[in-house]
Amino acid sequence: MMNTLEEAPLIVIDLTSGLHARNKTVHEFYNLVRNDVDWRYYGYCPPLGNIDITRLGAQPGEEFLDGVTVVYARKVQSSLDREVVAFCTNARVYHKPRTDMFLRRTVWFKSEKVDCAYSLESDNLTDLSHYPSKFRIRLSHYGPALLGGQRYFKGQNPDFDTELLAYLKACKAGQDALEAEVLQRNYNIEGSIPSDAVCQAGASHKTFLTEKGLPYLEAHRLVPGLDAPWNVVFLCPLCHRKLQFGTAQAKAQVLKALYKERKSYLDEAGISLQDLLSLY
Repeated sequence: MMNTLEEAPLIVIDLTSGLHARNKTVHEFYNLVRNDVDWRYYGYCPPLGNIDITRLGAQPGEEFLDGVTVVYARKVQSSLDREVVAFCTNARVYHKPRTDMFLRRTVWFKSEKVDCAYSLESDNLTDLSHYPSKFRIRLSHYGPALLGGQRYFKGQNPDFDTELLAYLKACKAGQDALEAEVLQRNYNIEGSIPSDAVCQAGASHKTFLTEKGLPYLEAHRLVPGLDAPWNVVFLCPLCHRKLQFGTAQAKAQVLKALYKERKSYLDEAGISLQDLLSLY
């Protein structure tokens, strides 16, 4: 079911509350990151993952609801307010969280590596971290109960709904224009490998020549889900497989080399080496 922003049920999820958030052991660590396995987004709704989807329009007993707008917010530093950082449209929201080991979404919890649960899934996400206009959820104005239980359901406060939907519509219009520009640009990554290219995790790494006389290298997005020319690196098949299927140590070896290669861009994006390692 495809809904417009005006028609869609809506939930706001507060991402940054509680001890686990401060310790970075939260299941929602991957909420804003496109999954490398199937290129989709999987989100978790803290604190326990369960969502009363009847408040979104589901019938009692239904396991999930489609066509939901999901808005993510984070705490503003030195304030009780929250700021909208991203949103998904036409998402599927589950009543109870689920896990899937094949999605390779893990965090360390009590010295044990665990699969991250997810409460929703979507084909899209509009990242607002660099959007010039910010939407601040003024809890001093609306009251802290607005995000009670780390979530808000459309209909609780009509004035807030009106303000938020107007903002999301403006952001969506801007995102649609940007996507059109990206399609027009059409990077054609595979066709852009120069004839003298080498594996960017190690210039001495061996590969072979294709029928066109070009070195065989595989394109990889260093930061999953980020669509930027600098984020595309070229790797020999062995390094690429290490990032996909290797041990944590094998992945770290490749990522440290790539971090050094792309450090200036990653620094500008606010991504540290530890941040990069945590995405794999």
